[in-house]
Amino acid sequence: TGFVSAATLFVNNAVACDDTTLNSSATPYCEIQEAVDDAFSGDTINVTAGTYTDVTDGVISCPTPFADAAIVCVNKSLRLTGNGAAIVDGNGAFASGFVVSSSNVIIEGFEVRDFANGFPPFTGGVGSGVLSWNTNISNVTVQDNWLHDLGWNGVLVGSDDGTTQSKWIVQRNVIDNADYAGIELTNVINSRVLNNTITIGNGIVWDPGDSGVGIEVAVRDHGTGVTAGTNVLVEGNILNKGPLGRAGINLLSRAYQNPSNSLLTNVTVQNNSVSGSARGIFVMSNSRNSGDSSVSGIL
Repeated sequence: TGFVSAATLFVNNAVACDDTTLNSSATPYCEIQEAVDDAFSGDTINVTAGTYTDVTDGVISCPTPFADAAIVCVNKSLRLTGNGAAIVDGNGAFASGFVVSSSNVIIEGFEVRDFANGFPPFTGGVGSGVLSWNTNISNVTVQDNWLHDLGWNGVLVGSDDGTTQSKWIVQRNVIDNADYAGIELTNVINSRVLNNTITIGNGIVWDPGDSGVGIEVAVRDHGTGVTAGTNVLVEGNILNKGPLGRAGINLLSRAYQNPSNSLLTNVTVQNNSVSGSARGIFVMSNSRNSGDSSVSGIL
């Protein structure tokens, strides 16, 4: 992924800890965000088993175009490792677990749970396990996590400003009950969604026509002209229907206005298993307000 590790910072709230520590190997940080704030690009944040709500800072606004609320804002090139036992718990907060705004990031081995969405306006994306929107970044890996009971997505990557993100790898995650989608890549190229196990969520009450899918690869154009999907691979995923799941894999090109020219192209979907959903693989080109949308080269 282009990631080169330098120093390692330790977080452990089960022992005597100190968020002003000068030597985290001896006295660890209490909160993940404090370690992120003190880290340099290329460092590793090693988080010990425990439940992290970051009670001192709580939910914070990240340095992103929409000031996305999160427990952890990742705005540097870091490796964050939860060792399969660290829990990021939203306790029902109207926020996301991790918000990523830097390239060259790895998030692995966490349980991320209990983040909420609300009613419009402007709530799309809130309540995701991992969120990156309008950040124009690349080389991000999200792997070996358990993401569940989420008001929006397990992983949400995308844009509505005409930019694209690239070289995302989302692999070997277990995602349960993410209401909009387990994994969504919108306006993304050169990326991989591999070997995830997803129980499709119930859908969003105020957006039933789009939500309730396992994996979505999409182009959404709001008047800038966007071509995406190129060299995106969706392979080896297991998708099971939740109570109201709409589709296992959703491939969407949508133009929202005139002029718009959205093109979803060259997406490969292979060796996936979908059971119980109303649709297995659903391909849709949708034009609104006289926009122009199309799909081509789907394998």
